[in-house]
Amino acid sequence: MKNEHHAIFFEGNFKTDIDSVVDFFAKDLEFSTQGNSDVLVFTNEKLSIEKAREIRQYAGALPIKEKFLHIIIGFDSANLEAQNALLKSLEEPGVSAKFYVIAPSFKSLIPTLRSRLMQIVLPNKTEQILFKKEVSEFIKSGKGKRVKIVEKIADDLKEEKISKGDIHIFLKLLKDEVLKDYKNNSELISSIATAEKYLESSSSVKQLLSLVALS
Repeated sequence: MKNEHHAIFFEGNFKTDIDSVVDFFAKDLEFSTQGNSDVLVFTNEKLSIEKAREIRQYAGALPIKEKFLHIIIGFDSANLEAQNALLKSLEEPGVSAKFYVIAPSFKSLIPTLRSRLMQIVLPNKTEQILFKKEVSEFIKSGKGKRVKIVEKIADDLKEEKISKGDIHIFLKLLKDEVLKDYKNNSELISSIATAEKYLESSSSVKQLLSLVALS
């Protein structure tokens, strides 16, 4: 069945999961994105307010061949101003605009933006390899070793070897593991939830991750 919702959120990494979104178009919407002028793609590691406003301008255009103009938006993070600018497009879409947002964490979006999106969780290819070793070592280590693990991750972020979107993936993978033993990990689960909540606004990712490591 074709999905008629005007705004869909795919929880994943836009760099690795774009193929899954293309598959969605091919199977659910029954048309190809290849060379299709009615499919617009906007991807940035950090969605800026300028880019969000640019997307709003394009959203007012009419499709050329398809029934709808399909706008794919991929990012790792977006500040409050950018999210509010994007929200305006979703609140007042053009008569023919449909939106497909790809980002690592649905919870990182402001509530008003989440309310406009129907969430679909993609099988994240990045998660199959990224942080597998770190999560495994974290689970079986003491607090001292855990701190060293997260400090290395925070340093990689500072050196731009990874993005905040990747930090979201680490926290998600870690949470999935510790939830298997909720009774003995309730404090750690609470700390992970706090880190996920404040990751975008925090000026010190290392401090947030250290809170998790010491729980």
